[in-house]
Order: sequence, then structure tokens, then C-alpha cells
Amino acid sequence: MKKVISTILAVVLTIAMVVPTAAAASTGTATGTELELIPIRPFFENEIGAIVEWVDEDRAIVIFVEGGTVVMFADDTHAYTNDVPLTLEFGVIMIQNHAFMTMDDLFLLLTAFIDTNVITLELTEEARDIALQDFDYLVNFTLANSAWDNVIYRSLGIDFDAHVAAHRAAIENMVPITVPNLSSHFPIRDCDDPLSIAANYLISLLAFSFDPPFQGIGHLGVRDITMYQLILAITQRGYHSAYATDYSRTQIRTAFGAYVDPRAIWFYGEYEFEMDIDGGGWPEVPGNIVTEVLVPGEVAYLQIRSFLACHTYDSLTIRPFIQEVQEFDHLIIDIRGNLGGAMDHFAQSIFIPLATGATAISSYQFFAGGAGAVSLMDAYLQLFLSLGLDEDVFYAGIHPISDVVRDRELVYFNAYDYERLSYVLITREFFDPDDIPAEMRVPFEGKIWLLVDENSVSASVGAAMLSISSGFATVVGTNTSGVTASYHMYIALPNTGIIWRVDIGSFTDDYGRSIEEHGVTPQIMNLPGMDALETVLAIIAQGEEE
Repeated sequence: MKKVISTILAVVLTIAMVVPTAAAASTGTATGTELELIPIRPFFENEIGAIVEWVDEDRAIVIFVEGGTVVMFADDTHAYTNDVPLTLEFGVIMIQNHAFMTMDDLFLLLTAFIDTNVITLELTEEARDIALQDFDYLVNFTLANSAWDNVIYRSLGIDFDAHVAAHRAAIENMVPITVPNLSSHFPIRDCDDPLSIAANYLISLLAFSFDPPFQGIGHLGVRDITMYQLILAITQRGYHSAYATDYSRTQIRTAFGAYVDPRAIWFYGEYEFEMDIDGGGWPEVPGNIVTEVLVPGEVAYLQIRSFLACHTYDSLTIRPFIQEVQEFDHLIIDIRGNLGGAMDHFAQSIFIPLATGATAISSYQFFAGGAGAVSLMDAYLQLFLSLGLDEDVFYAGIHPISDVVRDRELVYFNAYDYERLSYVLITREFFDPDDIPAEMRVPFEGKIWLLVDENSVSASVGAAMLSISSGFATVVGTNTSGVTASYHMYIALPNTGIIWRVDIGSFTDDYGRSIEEHGVTPQIMNLPGMDALETVLAIIAQGEEE
């Protein structure tokens, strides 16, 4: 099937907001209320990738979705998801021999399918010991190399030690767990050897119970098959690209070595991909860039929906638009709801091409004293120094945390983090328009605004930080998410090969407050009763009046 059961999760999350691509119809009811109807066969075949069959003698619609079945009846409200009965509000509505259902009923049906499409996993004693070894390795690595247990407690009120203890007890006592059957989202093997049993149990425990309460903080979490394949492809394409430098190849090996670990390949499976994609290997995403002239000759609008996309492909839309509006007074760049991806996207498609001159930005990343964190940060430091940068000029290096907090007067640095964080990696990155071809440069001398909100995550947070620290744009909106684009590590667990991500670097704002905990505070908050775009337009209008 071209789409797996995980697609249903996305559909359930968006169905109340977006009508699927299958054409909808409208009909009247006995009360005169119009209903928006979704054609059943096109929706399930095109949006979910299911097989839909009509059983004439029973006037039944049987839908085969990965891992289960759905049965509905023409002009009837009764349905079954994986043999569990369900009553719909309107049921299947027949119009000219075509079957339709309402959006609300579709949402109810898909949610019920997820709830009933479950599997129960149990451990054997030998599998338990394997799972415990990997779980302890994951926890010990996280505690030694990050400070996220502190942030988790302060932000969410979750005692990380107690959370760990409860899940370790579940493994130790071989407590059966019941989880959604997302077998092509997370590997589930139909094998009875101890390693496979341990892997099935542990990935399910981590993905559906251990991770969710604090998912996103420090990017803590396991990789699913989709993300594994995407990152592996990006890693290999980036490593073998004709544009790759020794610096970038070393960076790839440092950050993504776990993805080519034989244990990870055993767990996630072999994966083949094409090697001829530009832009660092990120996929081309049509519609990722939205452009509009809001006020002719004055105000232009550019939305970037995701940085999880090929920046060279997106630049084919961005660059001509910027050239068109280059003499405008205002450019609004909207990254609200942008869940991140590659920080290079913002740097290469927006920041460097639009800059009117070279910029040097210092980066301060606090980190713990664990061997993994120290090794990673030293590797990045050596990479920066290998570029010929003078260490004395910009105070590059690894320094004790107390020196930096004192010297930078970070008065709001949380005292409890002294116990978890030991050092600061200081580097300086140069952004120079002269480093890219002249035809790619479209310097914008007008006012640039960057719109953010609580759903601006990861690389979007980095874009906001870069814009503020460099003066490139005025950031407007609400506080971003705390998830930053810091240096990070992926580890393959020693037995099962499950990949776990931990962010090593921890950013603060200019006053010492944790970005991970508080997010980036915009320079201009939304005006009362307005969103970020309305706020900017109101400020522009007021300026013109004055």
C-alpha cells in the first residue's frame, strides 16, 4: 500500500480543518441542515492507501487497511472496526450509487480504528535482560550528557528519575503492554528470538509511553522508520555530494554515525535511495513556499512552511520573488507553525542571499561533562579551528561554565543547572554574501520582519535567534517552542540498535534564561486581539500615518 497506517494519525489530526483531496459533496437532511460529505472510496483509496470492496448481497463496504478492517453498511449507522461495533451519527449515505459519509463520522471511524488496531507485547526472561541493558544505557547516556531532566521538571513538573523508575519496573517485571499496531512506522518483528522480542517491546514502550510526556524537549526521542530513512538518506547524500567538504563530512560522521551502525541497520532494515538530490539531500516539497504582494510596491509576504525541505529547490521560488519585491519597503517572512528541519535552509535561502553585508555570529552552547558531550563538542571545536579561524580573536574554545556566566553577566541563569552543566562551547560562524554566486544574491535593504509562534520549532527557533542576534529581522509574534537546533548526538542502543537522539548543547538568551525552557521571546509581541501578521501590518500602517 502506498500509504501506511501512520497516515491515519495525520488525517485524524487535520480532518477537522482540511477537506481531503477527494472531492466533497453536500446534501440536505430532514432538518434542512446541509452536510459536507466525503466520498468513501476515493478518500480511503487515495488518502489512506486502503483497499475498498463492495459486497452487493449485504450492501456492505469492506475496507482493508494495514493491520485491520473496517465494515460499514449502506444507509445504516452501524459499523465495525476490527470486529468492534461502532455507531455512527449519520452512517453511510448513498447518492446515485456512490457512498458518502460526514466529516464527523469519518473522524469518529478513523479514531475508533486506531483505538481497536492494537497489539499486546510480552517479554521473556532473556528478552527482559536485553531490554533492561538497553534502557539503562539510554537513561545513563541522557543523564550524563544533557540537562533535560531539569528542564522537564521545571517545564512539565515531571520527576525524570521517578519516570525512569516506573518504566524500568515495567520492563523488570515483564509487564505486558498494549500499543497501536503501527508496524510499518516502528519495526515490529514476527519473531520469537529474545533480541527481536526485546526490540519490539522496548521501541513500543519508548515511543508510546516513555517519550510522549516530554516529547520535544531536547529533541529527546526514538527514531521511527520514516525519520530513520530520511536522515540516513540525507547523511549518505550529503557525504557523497560533490559539494561536500572535509568539514561537512566530518560533521556528518560526528552527528549521524549511529545511522550506519550495523545494529541500527538490523533494527530498521536495509534502505536503498537515489544519490542525485541537491540541497543536502532534503526532499523537494511543492507548495512549501508561499508568496504574496500584500501592498503593491510596499509590503511583500513570504511563508516557509517547513525547513525539512530542499533549500535549492525552494530557492527557485524564493529568489525570483525577492527580485520582484527587492525595492519594497517591507518583507514579512512567516515561519509560524514551521516545525523545523535544517538550519541551513534559512541560512542558504534567506539569511545569506538577502544580507546586505557580512555577518559574524558567536554561538554559546552550554553542555554537561559526560564523555559523549565532551567528545562531540571538542570535535566541533576542532572543525571550526581547522577552518583557519584564530582562537584568540573570538574567544573560541571550551570554557568552564562559571567563567562564561560571570563574564557575560547571565543574571537569570538557573542555579540548579550548575549541577548538570559543566562547560560552554564558544564558536563563531561567518555569513558572507560573497561566498555564494552573484546570481543568488538578492540583498534587501528594506525592513524585514520574521513571524513566529509557539509552533515555531527546532530550526525555526534557530532562525529567530539568528535574526535577533544579527539584527537581520525584527521578530514578531509569541514565544517560540523551546526546541532549539543545537549540536546533538544519535546513539544506537547496544543490543537492539534502536536510535535515540539527545541534544547536547543548551542555549540561553542574553540574560541566561534557558531557550529550551522558555523559547525565544519576540522583540514585538502580538498586539491585543491580533495575530503576528496583523500586528506587523498595523505597525507599518501606523508608521506611514506618522
